Amino acid sequence: MSEKQKLDGKAAAESSDFKGYGDAWKMLRSFQPPISEETRTDYLKRVRSCSLSRYIAFRLLALRALGEMRSRLAPFLSDLQVLLHEDEPPLDLRAADSIDAVKSAIFDRFSGIHSKNEWKQFFIARRHLPVLYGIVRLWDNPVRFQAALDALATVLQAPTKKKSAKTATSVNNLETVARALIARVSEKPGVGKNLPELAKVSRALFRQSQDTSRENIEYQSTVEGLNAELQALTNQLVAEARDKKETAKENQQLREKLDRARAELDEEKEHFETLKAHSEEERNQAVQNVVAGLQTHITLALENISLFADREEPNRQGILASVLEIKRALDSAGK
Repeated sequence: MSEKQKLDGKAAAESSDFKGYGDAWKMLRSFQPPISEETRTDYLKRVRSCSLSRYIAFRLLALRALGEMRSRLAPFLSDLQVLLHEDEPPLDLRAADSIDAVKSAIFDRFSGIHSKNEWKQFFIARRHLPVLYGIVRLWDNPVRFQAALDALATVLQAPTKKKSAKTATSVNNLETVARALIARVSEKPGVGKNLPELAKVSRALFRQSQDTSRENIEYQSTVEGLNAELQALTNQLVAEARDKKETAKENQQLREKLDRARAELDEEKEHFETLKAHSEEERNQAVQNVVAGLQTHITLALENISLFADREEPNRQGILASVLEIKRALDSAGK
């Protein structure tokens, strides 16, 4: 057995049963990790045998939730959870879907409790401690933590409210703090414990309120910036949609003009082909007329040449005249 385990065992042996949370806390602080199984078993036995076992489990688990004595508490967590919750399911407010879900979960734990005796039995059994543990675990989430505390304050008004009391109703939060401050001023000389605790809690809450207010202002500024950016993008999209619509309209008009131009071009082509056909026919007819006229002139000239040549003395002058006539006819046909 190591020296450390011997010291743990000696500390456990020298300790009597716990009278309350203070004893449990002191012994836990005396342990040096890693904690032996013998020490762990003995410590849990002392916690269970104490009449305040559920309260001790709550305080130790709350320390763990706040980040204290992590290594020392690690071997005891599962057993302390069982002691705290007993046969009730753990209240995991961190897993709630929304702020309203956090409040509803707290209200549900107190539902069905109406009479003064029911409230008394509820607190005697310390069934409120699992609820408080669930709330404490939200300390690092300001919005959910404040919502949970608000729900708890609403629930706890029922058992503390006096039906016959005729005190003035608080009109705001600061008045509530002022009334609590007055009620905790002791008749005995000195400050006492309650007044400093209230002042400490009030200061913490006021500072948190300032932080939350500053965060809300920053958040509001961020939201306004995002809204402005969103509006700019919306305007841009609207302008682009409008331009797109106008462009589509212009494209439609251009397509209609193009269709009309194509129709006109087809009509012009058809007209041109018609004219071309007529021109070709006329040209062929003209060529035929020229050829026919040329044939007539040449035939007549050839007949004259034949007549001039058949004479005993050919008429040379007549032949030349006929040749010239043929030449003139050919020249005229070429033009």
